[in-house]
Amino acid sequence: MCHHSDRVAGQLRQLEQLSVPEDLLDNLKQRLSQELLKFDRIDAVIHFLVRHLQAARSPTAALALFERDPAALSALLQMFATSDVVAEAIIADPESFDLLRLTDGQPANVQYLVDELVAELLSMSDLQRAADCVRQFAIRETIRVAYGEFAHSMVPVQASAELATVADAMVIACLDDAVRRVSNQWGLPVQVDGAPPEFAAIAMGAWGAKELTYGGEADLILLCQQMDRKNNAHVAFYQSVAQTTFMLLNHDTPLAFRFNLNRQPRIDPDDFICSLPEAIRLGESQTQIWPRLAFVHGRRAGGSEKLADAYLKRIRAGVFRRLLTRSDLTELKTLRGKMERRIESATDDGSETTPPQSLPSDINRDAGGRTDIRYAVRFLQLLHGGEDAKLRTENTLVAIDALEKTGCITHQEASLLTNNDAKLTRLEHQLSVMSGRRESMLPDDPAQLQRLVWQLGLRDQAGHRGDVERFERSLREILQVNRRIINHLMNHGQPEDESVTDAESDGEVPIETELILDPNPDPAVVREVLDRYGFGGAQRIMDDLQGLATENSSFLSPRRCRHFFAALAPDLLREIATTPDPQSAMDRLVEIADSIGAKATLWELLKSSPPTLRLMVRLSAGAPYLAKVLTGNPGMIDELVDSLVIDQLPSAERLDQQSISLCRGAVDLDPILRSFKDAAHLTIGVRDMLGKETVRDTHRALADTADAVLRRIVENEQEKLAARLGDPVDAGGDPSELCAVAFGKLGGREPNYHSDLDVLFLYTANGNTQRRVGGPRATTTNQHFFNELAGNVINHVNGDVRGPRLYDLDSRLRPTDEEGILSVTIDTFARRFTQGVAPLWQRLALCKARPLSGSKSARLRINEIIADVLRRTTWHPSMIGQALQIRTRMSETASPQNFKRGVGGTVDVEMLTQILLLRCAGQTDHAGLVSENRATGTLELIAALADDGRLDSGDADALSANYQALRSIEARLRLMDYDQRHEFPDDAMSLRTLAFLMRTDVGDLQQQYQDARDGNRQIFTRLMKPE
Repeated sequence: MCHHSDRVAGQLRQLEQLSVPEDLLDNLKQRLSQELLKFDRIDAVIHFLVRHLQAARSPTAALALFERDPAALSALLQMFATSDVVAEAIIADPESFDLLRLTDGQPANVQYLVDELVAELLSMSDLQRAADCVRQFAIRETIRVAYGEFAHSMVPVQASAELATVADAMVIACLDDAVRRVSNQWGLPVQVDGAPPEFAAIAMGAWGAKELTYGGEADLILLCQQMDRKNNAHVAFYQSVAQTTFMLLNHDTPLAFRFNLNRQPRIDPDDFICSLPEAIRLGESQTQIWPRLAFVHGRRAGGSEKLADAYLKRIRAGVFRRLLTRSDLTELKTLRGKMERRIESATDDGSETTPPQSLPSDINRDAGGRTDIRYAVRFLQLLHGGEDAKLRTENTLVAIDALEKTGCITHQEASLLTNNDAKLTRLEHQLSVMSGRRESMLPDDPAQLQRLVWQLGLRDQAGHRGDVERFERSLREILQVNRRIINHLMNHGQPEDESVTDAESDGEVPIETELILDPNPDPAVVREVLDRYGFGGAQRIMDDLQGLATENSSFLSPRRCRHFFAALAPDLLREIATTPDPQSAMDRLVEIADSIGAKATLWELLKSSPPTLRLMVRLSAGAPYLAKVLTGNPGMIDELVDSLVIDQLPSAERLDQQSISLCRGAVDLDPILRSFKDAAHLTIGVRDMLGKETVRDTHRALADTADAVLRRIVENEQEKLAARLGDPVDAGGDPSELCAVAFGKLGGREPNYHSDLDVLFLYTANGNTQRRVGGPRATTTNQHFFNELAGNVINHVNGDVRGPRLYDLDSRLRPTDEEGILSVTIDTFARRFTQGVAPLWQRLALCKARPLSGSKSARLRINEIIADVLRRTTWHPSMIGQALQIRTRMSETASPQNFKRGVGGTVDVEMLTQILLLRCAGQTDHAGLVSENRATGTLELIAALADDGRLDSGDADALSANYQALRSIEARLRLMDYDQRHEFPDDAMSLRTLAFLMRTDVGDLQQQYQDARDGNRQIFTRLMKPE
């Protein structure tokens, strides 16, 4: 019989146990001796045949059929040889073979299939049993199609269309059954016009194009005519119908296609269906041409034809245009460039010296495969479909024929693409039925590859084995021909000049722009492009880029956003690549862009203004503090741009007047002052970050901002308190007022972005409050009034009910030693110093004191008193020792990296200048030291001491430079939102970011930092020797 005759005979002997007539069995063996020569796996075929006969209701009848109809045995053996999955399905339901024979491999009418399935479902009351019935139907009909293709030579194109017909029938029947089941439970809702609810099922992708394969994905969209989202019962009905439909369809069955809702428009992430108006709105928000072209492949699979047509017509309207805009053309160039790179990377030159290519691994996704054919055809449809409606067809082969008839491709190109696509489709079908699922990957196992080639009919000369070499050569030739044709079409398929509305359409599209416009960028290309910029985690960066290209607001044009960002992408990536941590910079830019909204406008601005682009990247990379300000106040993008246009910091007068204007007539000052402070810090911080201002000017602007905020709070709180308790007046009836006196960094006009505010509250005179006309009768003493007022101001500034505090207002510098006393008269406070009650640390603090609120005369009075106190200070050598003790206690609680309180830190410079001032105050009349207009800032005090000869000019220059260096580092760390406020960073990333903001390298930064501290300590030690 054959070289496997012994094993075959052994398996056939099992049939003798079935008690079948010997003549029928002998006839079977005789037939098998001829039929088995056609197959490569004889053992497997015989094994399946034996099991089939054993499972048959009547083995004798089956053998009689084989004797009466020789073609029946040939077809059955062919199915067993083609696929183990098919064989197992036939064995599991032996009577299914009778159905296969009756259909004879011919296409079925969709209505016939629908009626058959509906009849079966009507008898199923249980939903799970109904789903099992649908699953059995899918298996049966899929095997019927496979029988027609592999046993009766149905062409692959027809087999794909027949699979789509089966899917259509399943959807129609399941949707009808779902409506029946849900309406029996819920009743039918009535639409606005009184009509019953309408549903439509849209077939998309390969299913919509009637190009389904075995085990392929069937993309489904479910729609209803109307859905009242405010009516929970309506929503529940429609969602239940859709969910039940999907439950009936959704099963994991070998060979049968798998339905999914990946393309389903959704208002809510859990939606299974949406209404026609909702679907149209969501569909029209998709602005990229390529994804919208997928709707050309959409068609009605079931339900209301009117509903489906209304949806598809509306969505398709934006796909084909007679005139291509610049954005359209850029997208087309992007897609063309992507395909050209794929083709060119795999195309050889055809010469005899070209080494043979390795066997492709994926016949769909490899260059020249089925996916490239479809991309190329869709590209040409999109390019020319605006001119010719015949090109707007869903099926690839029909579109190729239309492209030939319209002259877009030649007859030879059309024929080659059609024939090659048919061969690749046949190969994919064979791979899929062999594996039991959709498969386009060639097997790695040589035995499996040998079997595949045999099933395709490629045999060696002896007819015993599949000719793998000939198969590989043929497949390489098919893909090579496809690549050459597609490459030609891509290079010669550009739109004519007159079809382009923008004169700037010529020129190459940067690869970075292509990645943004490409709806499905190749991961390998993404890695290659982003690796050029030194990014780690290319996919995460790509996700961020896609997020930046997506407009979040449904009221704004997503298309405009994507194209503006695509044009900006190359410049943006180049800038971000220069930052210390590109990923963090990108993440922060995403947060900023999302908070601002109107991304298209932002990208247009950054593209047209390179300085603004550099500023935005620098802010995202090194200034999280400013980024938080911007994300919390998206409207401040104008302040960001203005900081580049207006080449100066806001003056103290401008800030004060601006705060007055903003607060005029306001009831609730807190949000106004928060916004005012944020806007000022953003403007100041940007100029600081860009190196446009000195540290002295930056600190002054920050102090002026705090002054304005405190003045408005004092005024507001005093007005509220006076409305309740009356206006404070002195014994003579003249107004008494509160003055806020600043100390420390604020007093010296040198705070950073997060400095505490050291403030003391004084008032001008004792007395009582005077009732306002029509106001409450209650009055009180001035001492009580101003003490309560000071407490209200402190609580207002330090309050964090609505978010972060405005400032940290420090009231540790009490006007007296008594607890609970927050405010005293100016004269009472002065007596602490004139009577020698105040300790040295308070005298040191007084060196930086300045009034920031109150009338001009009150502020002058306070300044004169402070100057007089300084002049009257009696210097004693022991003060040096006391100061050193204070300084030692401060340094002992500081880490070595603390450049404020640590050895050689900024406190060294501040304490040294204050001691020098106290030492010479009684011996000088220098205006910068002891007048009402004296210097309060550290740098100004250094200059005044040097000018008066109290400090060597060399030491003054060194102290000034060192102090500015350390304060500049401090300011940048605050922009970085560094947790350890006065600690020089020791981790590599923070150091790189700090150096980036300081516009230097890490080595130079560390050296500058160390030199400043060493220099400070040397001068401090020399000048602070005990006398």
